[in-house]
Amino acid sequence: MLTPWHETEYRLKFDVSDRTLAARRLRLLACELGIGETLGTLWTPDAAALPRGLQGYMIRSLPMAGDAPALPRHDGFVSYLQSRYRRFYIDFDGDFEAYKQKFSAKTRSTFARKVRRLAEVCKGTDFRLYRTAAELEAFHGLARQVSQSTYQERLFDKDMKRMNVEYLMRMRRRFRDWFNEILARNPPRLEVDLDALSDQLTVIVEGAIIYSKALQDRGLMGKQTRLFRSQIRLLFGEN
Repeated sequence: MLTPWHETEYRLKFDVSDRTLAARRLRLLACELGIGETLGTLWTPDAAALPRGLQGYMIRSLPMAGDAPALPRHDGFVSYLQSRYRRFYIDFDGDFEAYKQKFSAKTRSTFARKVRRLAEVCKGTDFRLYRTAAELEAFHGLARQVSQSTYQERLFDKDMKRMNVEYLMRMRRRFRDWFNEILARNPPRLEVDLDALSDQLTVIVEGAIIYSKALQDRGLMGKQTRLFRSQIRLLFGEN
């Protein structure tokens, strides 16, 4: 789905090998296209349509056929291709049997053999769907049991696990103290688990770090924490 046009900041770097020779921050008008979407063949960048203070456009996930020309120009704009990749997706129209028919007979036979092998090893097969929050929580517990036997899990040694647990518990206690102060003045309008609410703030902050880095949006963390503050005001009636 096409995301609405929104303002963002992008750091344009000029690199040679692993060294950055220069960098410039640009304020841009951005959007992101969904699978199969285009901006249309008639769309061109328009300087007059840019809000005041913005310096260009950023379009993510734009379909492209053939080779991209080197730094093409469009009415005073210079186009820069940040990265290019091939995207794969599955069409969920139709049923599973129709989906399997898209593969060769040999591949379907391989799938069937692997399913039989799985049934032999596991003494049968049990396929389930996990949709609700409670079901996903149960799935997470089962998935963690599987992941503990993986190579990546073994790389996450005991000291690293201990340090992460200590950090998360320290953040929980710190934020819980804040909420205890609010609770002393304003009882919540809804029943709430203050430990879970404290963890939510840590999840927002840690997730915002990843999102802001991926989207090149320095203002993303501020937006998310302000939304959380609004949530607290609605919950406690805090000014």
